[in-house]
Amino acid sequence: MNLQALYDLKERLEHAAIAGTALLQEDFRLRRAVEALAPLAKANPVFAKISAGTVALLNAPEAERSTKLLDVLSLVDAVVYTQGTTNISGEMFPADQGTGRYVQVSFGELQPLLTALKGSGSGRTSLIRECWIQHPDYFTDFRILPYVVGALGDNYGELADLIAEILMKQGASVIPLLKEDFDPAGKTEMARRVRLIAKLAGEDENDWFTAILPDCKKDVREAVIQALSLSKENHPVLLDLCQSERGKLKDAAMRSLAAMDTEEAAAFWNKEMQKKRNTVSCLRGVVSTLAADITALALQTFLEELLAQNHKVYDQADLEQITMLTASVCGKYSAQVDSMWHWAADHMHQFAEIVPEQNVRSCDFSVAEHLQQTLMQTILWNSDPEVLKLARDLGAQNREWFLGCQMLADMAEVSAKELYERYAPYIVRTGLLKRENTEERNDRIQIMRALSAVRWSKELHSYAVVFPRWDSLTGNPVTSARKLDGVDPRWITLLTDSKINTEGAVFNLSLSGHYRKVEPAIDWVISWLIDGDNPQVCDLAGSWLYRWTKVTGKFNYHFSDLQLCGWKDWKGLLSHCVGKQGEVSYYGIMEWIQRLPISNVEKAEELKKLDLLVQRKEVSVKHGHWPQTLVASQIAMLESDPNAEL
Repeated sequence: MNLQALYDLKERLEHAAIAGTALLQEDFRLRRAVEALAPLAKANPVFAKISAGTVALLNAPEAERSTKLLDVLSLVDAVVYTQGTTNISGEMFPADQGTGRYVQVSFGELQPLLTALKGSGSGRTSLIRECWIQHPDYFTDFRILPYVVGALGDNYGELADLIAEILMKQGASVIPLLKEDFDPAGKTEMARRVRLIAKLAGEDENDWFTAILPDCKKDVREAVIQALSLSKENHPVLLDLCQSERGKLKDAAMRSLAAMDTEEAAAFWNKEMQKKRNTVSCLRGVVSTLAADITALALQTFLEELLAQNHKVYDQADLEQITMLTASVCGKYSAQVDSMWHWAADHMHQFAEIVPEQNVRSCDFSVAEHLQQTLMQTILWNSDPEVLKLARDLGAQNREWFLGCQMLADMAEVSAKELYERYAPYIVRTGLLKRENTEERNDRIQIMRALSAVRWSKELHSYAVVFPRWDSLTGNPVTSARKLDGVDPRWITLLTDSKINTEGAVFNLSLSGHYRKVEPAIDWVISWLIDGDNPQVCDLAGSWLYRWTKVTGKFNYHFSDLQLCGWKDWKGLLSHCVGKQGEVSYYGIMEWIQRLPISNVEKAEELKKLDLLVQRKEVSVKHGHWPQTLVASQIAMLESDPNAEL
């Protein structure tokens, strides 16, 4: 029996239920469906009842149509469901276990996320990140999860990294989906899949890694070789790969071999180091004892050579060696590393005298500061008791250079209150009767440098230390955060005290490969400690940064920080800073005018002041471009229209 007429009638009735019954009598498609049902109505009393009910619906008064529609639609549904079948031809197989779950949200609510995952272009990363923060359960839905995995191949590296982070948070349950349709000859997406599986499962997936290795190409092969480091069973394979592979694939094999801590691996590496010291560059992030010993010895050997040269400056080639070797040793600990640091501590005054020559690009660190920053980042990354003990021992051995390291070690173990009471006295309050001596100045800057690792984390809703580390599989830098027990609010009170000396430079310890100091120190430290949800902190920090901005004229430095503090007094600040700097850019000014959180009338007043500075030639104009006529019309528009946008 052909039931197509019944199905057509069901579709029209459902359409009427959605569209409403007001125009039901004018629905010619429904009348046509009733006519098509007539042969079935003659053959079967059930279909006759459906036909009669539909005719009655079409002829019913408007007030009765809703009830009659529901009655006839229920009957149609019941008949349709009875016509279903569970029979299927062919052999039966168990269904694969699905990945993901059903989340109780409509497809419409998931659509923006799905579009961002499947789409291209900019702006998608922020949307996905916001959705992840607000609705992490969406990413576990079986309707979404396959597209999350697919986004690992996105051309935007930041988005792909975010996707990898999201999948990591879901745990081993996503591994079957990561393996599904895996292409060993694929590109970046497949390499990212391998690295995720390695991090989620470790050596439990070693059989899969070894099985796919022969067919893997380029980036995927490199990722698989890196994953072989997770099981010591792969030691013979890695020794062979060290001999047979070339370029970055050989580096990956040597890196994985160094993670083994075996006599054979040590013998291979000792021979390799005799050929080329720069080979240690591939050991970033490898935390084995062997890797620690190799990198510590390489760094100390280079530093000894530098001292033997008796030079007071280092060149670009030296900088490349310093940055490569310090990055390689960062985060590691062994007896050899411990010995290297104690030796370095005895020579810090000599290293402090070796500074970059003028043509060295993007660096103003002395050799001592390179070492200091490296140890600070090591403490942040590796909070092993032996590392913390090393930091405290070095602080006792050479306070001038390692007091900040000692503070970072204590930060990992003592309470916020105890940390403040122990180290706040080193920030000397100066006045008419007391000034900093050299030792006191150095102590203060050391404490500032330790505090430069601390950030208020909106995501964690807590203070945290933020630091770079090097991925254990790839050796690439990644930013990590470790939640602190707390930060004593008295730090903000102390730092914003007018008697505190503001001179001196800090590091930005949250960045890898960052070799330019941040100066002056104190304004950045204050800005990094702002908790936007704490009115007292916002008031103190906002007032201090406002005064600092007026004194320095550096409007752009802490504009966002002032906004975070909820600062209200913006009148005349931009024009004051431009006058202070003595230079103006039309396009830059237009951007700042748009961003200022003030009314259009106030923006017009600010633009008038800026225009007057230009007309009086009290400031110079970048590129000679200041369209006075256009500026006048923009002022008029802002004054006349409170909603106008420039």
